Formats: sequence, structure tokens, C-alpha cells
Amino acid sequence: MVITGRRENEGHQVVEEIKASGGDAIFVKTDVSKERDVAAMVRQTVATFGRLDFAFNNAGVQERRAPLAEQPDDAFDAVFDVNVRSLFLAMKAEIGLMLPAGSGVIINNASVSGLRNGFGLGGTFDHVRPRCQKYTSTSARSASNRRSVISVIVLRGGGAVHARHLAHARGDHG
Repeated sequence: MVITGRRENEGHQVVEEIKASGGDAIFVKTDVSKERDVAAMVRQTVATFGRLDFAFNNAGVQERRAPLAEQPDDAFDAVFDVNVRSLFLAMKAEIGLMLPAGSGVIINNASVSGLRNGFGLGGTFDHVRPRCQKYTSTSARSASNRRSVISVIVLRGGGAVHARHLAHARGDHG
């Protein structure tokens, strides 16, 4: 298992817990909004474990809760980069390894804010989370003519799961 994140102490602690339970894990410090970090994460995964079978993309940030008119411009960039750009970078790298291997599973953890938001403030987070779900869905369909078995799944609030096959050799495209 590869644990990634920006906070090294917490990442190494999780790795130690996994190892103490009998598992095998490494930590790779990664800013998922940076292409070079995502590429390094994937390279380290393959160098350590030989392949990539499963990915769980869970990064997300939210700006302070305030009406849109009160949000600073850099809040949009920060929220969009971590919540949407990171999916593009991660899925691009992950799918690039899974297609030649012929199989794999990617789970993108979204948010109930992608479906509804009780705050009603119109903040950036409220707008980008549906983009994560749509991006996952369209990415899943984009390579449906490939001869691989790759599932891309979006987790949403309340345990709801929306699944699509990126490509399926039997022709069942989710």
C-alpha cells in the first residue's frame, strides 16, 4: 500500500500502523495538485510494488464558509487544484498504468456536496465537487473501446456509490 499526502509525520505514522498489523506500505510525500509529485508517486509505487492495481483518490480541501462574493480569488485556485486538477493528474497516471496491464480499480472519493449542500453559500467547494463526479464519469467512458477491465467509482455521501467501467473486455460498459 502506498500512503501519500503533504504531512509526512502523519503519513509515516499510518505506514507504521499498517506494518504493525502485518501489512506492507510506504509513504510518498505528494502534493496532488503538482504533476511532478503525482508522477513521482506513481513511479515510486511501481518501483516498490511492481504495478498499480488499485487507487483511492481522496484529496480534498474546502475554503472557509462564506458567500461567493466574499471569497478571495486564490481560494478558487486552491480548491480547484486539489479537488479537480488532482483527479486529472492522478487518473491520467493511474489509467496509463492500468490500461497496458489490462485491469485495475480507481475509486475517487467525492462529497455529498457534489449532490447538495446545506450551507447554500455558493462557495467554490460546492461548485467543484460535482465536477469531480462528472470528471470521473466522463473519464470512465472516454476509453470504453479499450480491451481492459478497469472500473472507476465515485463515492458520495451516505454511502452511495456510482460506478462506471472505464473499459471492459466483455463489452459491459457500466
